[in-house]
Amino acid sequence: MLRTFLGHTGPVWSVGVRSDGTSLVAVGADGMARGLGPESGGEFTVDVRGPGRLGVLAVAPYGTELVTGGPGRTFHTWTLDRATPPTRTLGPVGGRGASVRALATSGSRIATVATDGTLEVWAWSGNHLAQNVQQGDEHTCVAFSPDGVWLAVGGRRRVRLMSADLARVQDRGPTVGAPVNAIAIARDGSWIVSAEANGVPQIWDETPPHHTSQISAHKGPATAVAVSPDGTWLASGGEDGTVAVWDRRTRERRARYTAHTGPVHAVAVTPDGGRVISTGEDGTVRVWDSRGPERIRSGDGEGMWTVTVVGDAEWLAVAHRDGSTRLCDPYGGAWSSPLSSRHGEYRGPVAFAPHGSWYAAGHLHGVEIKTIGQSAAVDPAVLPLGPSTTAQALAVAPDGRWLAIADSAGALQLWNRLPEARTATVPGQWGADGRAHTVAVAPDGTWLAVLRHRPRSGRTGAESLVQVVRLAGGCAVAGRQVQIHHGEKLTGLAVTPDGSRLLTTSLSGDVSQWDPLTGVLLTTVVDPDGPVNGLAVSPDGKWIATVGSLLRVWDAATGRTVASVRAETPLTSCAWLPDGRGLVAVGERGLYSHEFRP
Repeated sequence: MLRTFLGHTGPVWSVGVRSDGTSLVAVGADGMARGLGPESGGEFTVDVRGPGRLGVLAVAPYGTELVTGGPGRTFHTWTLDRATPPTRTLGPVGGRGASVRALATSGSRIATVATDGTLEVWAWSGNHLAQNVQQGDEHTCVAFSPDGVWLAVGGRRRVRLMSADLARVQDRGPTVGAPVNAIAIARDGSWIVSAEANGVPQIWDETPPHHTSQISAHKGPATAVAVSPDGTWLASGGEDGTVAVWDRRTRERRARYTAHTGPVHAVAVTPDGGRVISTGEDGTVRVWDSRGPERIRSGDGEGMWTVTVVGDAEWLAVAHRDGSTRLCDPYGGAWSSPLSSRHGEYRGPVAFAPHGSWYAAGHLHGVEIKTIGQSAAVDPAVLPLGPSTTAQALAVAPDGRWLAIADSAGALQLWNRLPEARTATVPGQWGADGRAHTVAVAPDGTWLAVLRHRPRSGRTGAESLVQVVRLAGGCAVAGRQVQIHHGEKLTGLAVTPDGSRLLTTSLSGDVSQWDPLTGVLLTTVVDPDGPVNGLAVSPDGKWIATVGSLLRVWDAATGRTVASVRAETPLTSCAWLPDGRGLVAVGERGLYSHEFRP
């Protein structure tokens, strides 16, 4: 799940969450601190304008006040239910010319780190309590322990623990050769994590024997870090624009989100642990589901291969690797028995009418047509394809009046639905050597595309061919075909809702858009995480979802990644729900459900 909140006119530098989870506060380069509801995005009453730009903030542990700082030596405390003026202006911090670089709060104290490396502790009343200047390794960030008794402090080269009065200092150890950009402490105080400028979050155990461990997290500096309330996982943000969720014990990545178009400046976790919040250079505040993808019940057996939305999404059709197809509701809560005829389960392709009341299924040497829920004892209508000929891929016309069947002889057969009659047979260039993968029909029914692939002669791998056939009234128009050759195996085929683009994916990670009427390649973007197994276009045509090692959502116009998330194993197919706010994906481990709010 992803929610995006806009409002700041420049980078958003920092974010904090109230202890009751009812609101979050973000500050940015526009000099504003805004309060937002983490679910609705609606602004609440606080709208503070600090002197100059605001750069950092910290929310009091009990959620009644916040502290902000930025350019200039002063910092400010605010009461969350008041807009102006600030409760108190405090400082100055550091030496001449310094400003506030980092803030932390406890129930009775405020800690500041100045840009000259000076660490100071203040009472909420504004009294200056203590100061620490580390020669040769100035401080960069700070966090209070949950009980407020000690501090974890990051520096240019080392991480230290200090008593709250800064009188006692314990050198915890060196960084991985880079400054610490952010630091966080587990709620029980048993471990801390530092986000370092070489892209590594480093975990420091505070219980003997004081092990440390490192996570290679980001391509570029790690800029932010936060710990879950239960201490079992952590979230990190990076200059590469990604946010990742990590298992604290195994250090395995649970989820990876890509949505910020520039560096991530801050991350936070809601008190219930259900959401990760990130802010970035792009001026957005984004709220993520901390669990990453939610795998829901997969019915009888897993090993899922494809998923298709049936009608208005009352049902999903999921094809398993054993060839069977089952129906389930969009939440995975109810699963049907495998679709079958009197002769046994369907093991071939299945395609559903647009309104979802009937489907066509490849079986033996023909295609059977049945209504959903029809008893296996009732003989279905049968479309005979020919001797020793089976269906390899199917599609139903947008109006449900005809079917397109890519057969094992390498041809495309067109059939009327009522009365059942073959209207055309269109030969394919490769004949029986080319196996059909997908048939996709234009929304207005004026053309369709067939994706086939065959082994490459004398070489490993496969090559692909997309055959575009022009239609009129469900019949092929002679001499108006377009063929798109591809030297490697294409893995997915889709059509945009307006019919202006034909999309393909490939094993090399290419996501390409073609003009279906000329075969001209229009754009290609490359998924940096490897092979892409399939794709789907959102109902409004604005977003493209692809699956492989990640479920990734792209902006169709710019090719920019707006969100991505990783499952336990690679995903093989995805589909948008009709409202465009839901995505489902399948893979070896089952069915996953996602909410998408751009």
